[in-house]
Amino acid sequence: MNPLGYDVSQRVSWFQRLIATSLATLSLLGVSTSVMHADVIRLKNGGQIRGEVESQDNGGRADGVTINTLTGARVTIPGDDVDFISPRSLRIEEYETQARTIPDTVDAHWKLAEWAREQHLKQQRDEQLDHIIRLDPNHEEAQRGLGRSLHNGRWMTRDELMTSRGYIRHRGKYITQQELDLIERTDAQRQAEQVWHGKVRLWFGWATGRDADRQADGRQKLSQITDPDAIAALVKVMADSQDRDVRLFLVKLLTNIPDSRSVGPLVQQSLLDVDGQVREAAIKAIDEPRRPPAINLYIAALENKARIVVRRAGYALGQIGDRSAIPALIAALVTQHQYQVTYQEATPTYALSSDGNIGFAGTTSGLTPEVEGLMRTGQLPYGAVVIPPPGGTVTKSTTVTRTERNVEVLEALKTLSGENFGFDERTWQLWWAAHENGTGWNSK
Repeated sequence: MNPLGYDVSQRVSWFQRLIATSLATLSLLGVSTSVMHADVIRLKNGGQIRGEVESQDNGGRADGVTINTLTGARVTIPGDDVDFISPRSLRIEEYETQARTIPDTVDAHWKLAEWAREQHLKQQRDEQLDHIIRLDPNHEEAQRGLGRSLHNGRWMTRDELMTSRGYIRHRGKYITQQELDLIERTDAQRQAEQVWHGKVRLWFGWATGRDADRQADGRQKLSQITDPDAIAALVKVMADSQDRDVRLFLVKLLTNIPDSRSVGPLVQQSLLDVDGQVREAAIKAIDEPRRPPAINLYIAALENKARIVVRRAGYALGQIGDRSAIPALIAALVTQHQYQVTYQEATPTYALSSDGNIGFAGTTSGLTPEVEGLMRTGQLPYGAVVIPPPGGTVTKSTTVTRTERNVEVLEALKTLSGENFGFDERTWQLWWAAHENGTGWNSK
């Protein structure tokens, strides 16, 4: 109970009904909502109140927050009940009201997507189109609305299509990885790197050979490398070694080279290495000077098609990230991934019943003419079972799409924000909007 004499959760429910009624009334009266504003007060019990928050001077919110509802009521919420305040467009509030109440059908979501398009709410429109294709993956208008076209039976964006063909987007153009390498490296740098390839191969051969003296000498020479031009050679020779100790040694060598060119290989090792110890060592090797470019690479990895990479990127950001990664982490809380599933379809077994009917399972066609002739002419009066020879199964594959919750991403969000809204992406977005606008609530 509070000083007003009734439960806050009841007040929230009452306000939510008022909001829905007000939106409908405004629409009937022809009032334009494009210029109106509505704030959202998030309560600590999980409820929300929408309206226009009055400005507070000199931190006066300690005594509570006053909000003018869309129906004209003016209510003060006790400060201890407020979690945070997020300014919002009334168009978004109207969208969310409709999104909560419409039936979960393709037609209803398409109508809401069209309304969002007319209101210039691109993110909300895309949200509805995404939901439509989850209900109907072959919905052409929704797929095209998301910028996809059909290629070889699969809906793909232009970026996805070009990526599947091995191209990379660079400065507005699609080029190959080899072309990108040539662009990013000067002639002098390429020559300097090439010199190191021979040395690294030689010393690595010593370090992994059978001669004990040569082993020690090879390891020593590799350990003394501090020239950034040697990074490419070290990665090429050691990154894909089957020996975990070699990959750990590579991480140590990269740690000893204080250059930004070591960041990419360290991030790659932390995301793709099969061994957890190597991945952990690579993350720990990312010191303060390497953090900014590494964080950018991990943020990009949150959009990877492979869920394991998304999870590992989330974990890494929880270890070394800062609050700049929060929006990308929110978007990666729940992701969709495609999996190739194989299954076996067996050749069917056929039988003749006592009434002369031939039955079989599966989708392939019937018996050989000889067996079928014997059965139908009564020469097998007691019926028969035909068992196909071994190897009669056919292996097939299909692609399935699954929606996944990424626990490592949530843990990173909790670490970087100090908050925990679970996998509720909308509440995370509300909280971040409040943070960005300086309206975050601190009741302490």
